[in-house]
Amino acid sequence: DNITLKNKSVKVMIDGRQTYMSGEQLAAMLRSMQASAIDRIEIIENPSARYDAEGDGGIINIRTKRGLARGYNGSLTLGAAMGRKFSDNYGIDLNYRTEKWNIYGNYYGGQRRGWSDIDLERYFMQSDGSSFKQYTEGGWNSYYNNVKLGVDYYITPKQVVGVMARGYIGVNPNDNAGDARIADAEGNELQRLHTENVSDGDYRNLLVNLNYKWTIDDRGRELTLDADMASYRSGNVSDMNTSYIPPETPLILHKDQSGTSDFYSAKADYVQPLTDNAKMETGFKVSRAEIDSDLDYMQQDENGNWSDPNHMSNRFVYAENIYAAYVSGHYKFNDKTNMQLGLRGEQTVSDGNNLTTEEKNKRDYFNLFPSLFAQHKFNDKHGLNFSYSYRIGRPPYWMLNPFIWMIDPYTYNKGNPFLDPQFSHSTKLSYVFKNKYIFYIDYGYTKDAWMQVIEQDDATRTTIITRENLNDYHDVTLSAVVPVKITEWWTTNTNMACFYSQYKSPLQGGIIDKSRVTFRANTTFTFTLPKNFALELSGRYMGKTVYGMLDMNPNGSVDIGVQKRLFNNKATLKLSASDIFNTSGASYSTQYENINLRGKERWDSRRVSLTFNWRFGRSDIKAARQRSTGLEEETGRAGSGG
Repeated sequence: DNITLKNKSVKVMIDGRQTYMSGEQLAAMLRSMQASAIDRIEIIENPSARYDAEGDGGIINIRTKRGLARGYNGSLTLGAAMGRKFSDNYGIDLNYRTEKWNIYGNYYGGQRRGWSDIDLERYFMQSDGSSFKQYTEGGWNSYYNNVKLGVDYYITPKQVVGVMARGYIGVNPNDNAGDARIADAEGNELQRLHTENVSDGDYRNLLVNLNYKWTIDDRGRELTLDADMASYRSGNVSDMNTSYIPPETPLILHKDQSGTSDFYSAKADYVQPLTDNAKMETGFKVSRAEIDSDLDYMQQDENGNWSDPNHMSNRFVYAENIYAAYVSGHYKFNDKTNMQLGLRGEQTVSDGNNLTTEEKNKRDYFNLFPSLFAQHKFNDKHGLNFSYSYRIGRPPYWMLNPFIWMIDPYTYNKGNPFLDPQFSHSTKLSYVFKNKYIFYIDYGYTKDAWMQVIEQDDATRTTIITRENLNDYHDVTLSAVVPVKITEWWTTNTNMACFYSQYKSPLQGGIIDKSRVTFRANTTFTFTLPKNFALELSGRYMGKTVYGMLDMNPNGSVDIGVQKRLFNNKATLKLSASDIFNTSGASYSTQYENINLRGKERWDSRRVSLTFNWRFGRSDIKAARQRSTGLEEETGRAGSGG
């Protein structure tokens, strides 16, 4: 449930608006969207200066279809999926438009149930040669309710004011059980333990956006104002019970975690045409984030008394202000050549305070983020594009949280409040043939890249998973996008890439230097069949690659789906199967300093889904305005992780 672009973080937007959800919540919402409502998907690897400099991988923007007329329309969606467990989803979209008013809203709900398992082997070769083998399997449920309501009022044909509110409520109960075996260098069993972990989480999100847009004249002068407020509330209660063979006192833990996150933002954007071939954009933004996380750990002793002997309880408070301003200029030299230059400045002031240990970490830094885009069309068949941008990747707030999450008595997750932001240079040169075949080469360099790292204590056989800054990350990609129309009823679209990744940095007393050339391919076959049927077959493959300390083994999958249009194309019925050969998953290994680890993870990737979508009312109604809010960066960093 995480989306990355070439091992980098991205922001996901819908109609220019940030989705304001954690990875799990965003995935649930995207699964409920219907392909029939989507016009196009924009992948913006090097965004202009108008966008926040946050997000080293760029932006994915999903544009929905728009109409022109007045009236009402809507759609109803019902879906079900079956893997090992049953899931369902349902939703309704409504839109009503008059000369002065545009009122819209939707509701999506359902449950997604699944499973996952992890198989780990750790070897302590530099100490006593012992080994630790662990297998954990668990099930999870996610019940979600997502509501959006909005209204736009057209004061004049050129002035519109609007308010939009989005709320999200969900619960996420989990039940995990794991077995571990510790053996000496000869394979003789030293200890066996069984851990059961039952948790119940809930989250509540609310976003309110006020927006004003004034199209000043027909030349293109435009002013846009936004004010935003977002509030996230979350809680998680879990109980962990570990028993041992040979018998010893069981480890019984109770964890109660709660968190509040509040975000505020105001921004203004102005567009000023200079000549028929030139225009300038400028604007500013101020934002504030306030995070308060509280974790209570209690351990039961052999007499039934509760205490916190290992001092794992903690409270962390974090505040961050960002002040930004930008200017960009676009110039069209002629019908074949145009260029855009931009410069964005951002001042970041943050204050992290561990109230339990009284550790504080204050930061105050200013950065300039230039961007350049150039395009030249030689003729109707050949074109060349170039882009460059400098961007920042501030760590998600949960990475800065110093809490320790115990998976079992020998495995922990831990945050790092001293994690620094990462900075990325991205360049891309692409050649476009016949406006559909794209061949490109791009290069990226990231300084202080934050990555997941593994720390190991041989004496206690304890492993800690955390995040640290690595000095340098380089990536070079050669790629091609090749759509082919084989017949009138059979088309294919293939995306192939060969890329090189390298991590190099001092780490844990040594030097990590990992690199690899990797091949990646995605291809889709689409068949238009008689009687309003359509069939789609797709496959993906990723070769062996590196991700921080880990060597990731190859993986891939094949999906298939069939669709039938009904009721004069007002409805669609879709039957699909994902990962039909059950080949998805992740397997990895690492050998670095005293760490020797191998792991394999799987989840419910093989599923059969049935979805019905019915569209009613007028199909040519103009949708709600596509606009962005001012909390794109801040709420995007609020998602939970582990």
